[in-house]
Amino acid sequence: MFIANQFFKNILDAGVDNTGVTDSTTAINAAFALGGYWFFPSGTYKVTAPLNMSVAGTHVSGAGYATQIKPASTFVGSQIFNITANYCVVEDLRVEYASSTTSTNPAATGASITSAQGCRIENTLMLYINGWIVESIGGAQSNYNTHLKNVRGYQTTSGFHFKGVTASGFGGIHFVEDCYPNQTRGGDCWFIEDFLDLEAVNIFGEPETAQAGYAFHVKGNCNGIYVTNFDFGLYPSGMLNSSIFIESDANGSPSHIGFSNGITEGGVAGIEIDAGSHIAFTNVHVYSNQTYGVKIDGGTSIHLNNCHFDGNGSVASGTRYDIQSAGTSDIVIEGCTFATPKGTGVNQVDHVINDTAFVSYFYNNSFIGTGFVNNNGDTIQGYPNIVRGNQGVNNPGNIGAPAIGASPYTPGVQAFDYTAYVTGGTVSAIAVGGTVTGLTSGTFRVAAGQTITLTYTVAPTWIWIGD
Repeated sequence: MFIANQFFKNILDAGVDNTGVTDSTTAINAAFALGGYWFFPSGTYKVTAPLNMSVAGTHVSGAGYATQIKPASTFVGSQIFNITANYCVVEDLRVEYASSTTSTNPAATGASITSAQGCRIENTLMLYINGWIVESIGGAQSNYNTHLKNVRGYQTTSGFHFKGVTASGFGGIHFVEDCYPNQTRGGDCWFIEDFLDLEAVNIFGEPETAQAGYAFHVKGNCNGIYVTNFDFGLYPSGMLNSSIFIESDANGSPSHIGFSNGITEGGVAGIEIDAGSHIAFTNVHVYSNQTYGVKIDGGTSIHLNNCHFDGNGSVASGTRYDIQSAGTSDIVIEGCTFATPKGTGVNQVDHVINDTAFVSYFYNNSFIGTGFVNNNGDTIQGYPNIVRGNQGVNNPGNIGAPAIGASPYTPGVQAFDYTAYVTGGTVSAIAVGGTVTGLTSGTFRVAAGQTITLTYTVAPTWIWIGD
């Protein structure tokens, strides 16, 4: 006989079987209804329905890997651990189906948290779960101050899903560390949806070869999503989607999203951004992605800082770039290194950058990939707004001035700074940036994005010198 309110209670004293033979669901739920701290000694605990943690402060602790929660093939329910009360804890155990064929196991989430604050899941291993490893969804209240630490999954259908709801203002505040889904089978490794405030560090996400799903997926009205020290994607290739994907939904677009110190590899694109603002990638290695290192189809105020691009274009067909930029404004690429070679083979690109929106700014980058015949035409395709101070592109010297056309002649706007030296001819006016200089020959500094206009009766000659 156990005492209901003692601090530490052995679940075996509540009539629970740990041999894996007898269904322990009813006995476990009766114990959980009393709340308190329940210890699960080593053994196998067969369950056929959700384990309901509906009393605040219920604490479940096992003996590590030796404690197995084993859902039966007859399991019925949406989740194995069903947490609906504040300050509940699940730690130091594993949840493992008997069958390693994930898709044939009953569909259920490993642990779900709904309308519960201050909950913690730690040191747990989930194997062959036909659903999410952990799913945290707000309800009448947000799941504030949720903490996941060393939660791992192997060959589960999906990984981690965090979602806010309108009723609770899309709130979140989750702290995640040392967590990873390995070889997910069809779903996202990480799916952050209409959610505010996530701090994640030391996380991993790898889909299984030829399976759908993103390694990290941000969707909708998200704000304050920050990820540090990560490894996303599948090396060397084999994903059916991009590794990192950021998009909008009916509730809004992501904002203030940051990734730092990690690698994204093996996706159709390493990073794909369809919408959002104030998005930053810092010290990220974008490596061996199939078509694009980074693909920006929308969004504003996107910043790539000190990132390294190498080996993209891992599929030797189609159009392949380290960066494809078609955002709407303020795309800044600064201090990055582009090492992917130009060519038609595997891990090569057609151009380093293809900018079709004229809103990108490239500052102080290093273009060190091989196979480029000339600095600008080969390396950058399209129309970046400003290209300044880039090793391998903004090399000093003659950059090939265009032939002077009919007066008044204004060449196309250039993305780089240059100096025009104008001599000879019969010139009546020279304007820079629309302002008449009062000079008819000489040296003229033309900044990126500005124009120079020659008005003449006899054409002069000129040369352009880049910095």
